[in-house]
Amino acid sequence: MSKTLKGLIRDELSSTLKDLDGGVFITYAGLDSQATFKLRSTFHSEGVKMRVLPNRIAKRAFGQLGFEAEAIGSILVGETAVIYAESPIAAARAVRQRISEGMAIKVKGAFLETEVLDATTAATMADLPTHEELLGQISFCFNAGAQRIAGCFQQTYKQIAGCFLSYSEELEEGGGAAA
Repeated sequence: MSKTLKGLIRDELSSTLKDLDGGVFITYAGLDSQATFKLRSTFHSEGVKMRVLPNRIAKRAFGQLGFEAEAIGSILVGETAVIYAESPIAAARAVRQRISEGMAIKVKGAFLETEVLDATTAATMADLPTHEELLGQISFCFNAGAQRIAGCFQQTYKQIAGCFLSYSEELEEGGGAAA
């Protein structure tokens, strides 16, 4: 491959990666072409993308983006692909799902912004809430407090209404005069 072509590929890879918050590195060694196609198709149907990385070019592309050369170099060895989506959590969940389905892929690591994560930490990314889920949890916390306050007021009004009802029943039983 010519230097010009390698430069173009590196620049294109850099421009793709700079817009991402993160992704997961996998090794797909042991998958034949049909299994790799099925893996890509499954990822694509979930809005997740898989890109096979030429290691030397990828090291330079990640280096342009400010990643530590030694950390990224330890991951970019052998057959490596990066899995990415709008959310790095979604990518990690998609990888975990494929592994649980028996796909012969392994997590090699991950990246978040300009930090490189090892395989163990990368595997735990799938357990984290996505941005949307986190916003939902926060709004639930705010709403739960408001609902409790509203429930207290509602309960108080029910108690007051119950007191008036029992007082009016006593008045009716006593012949209409106050005791």
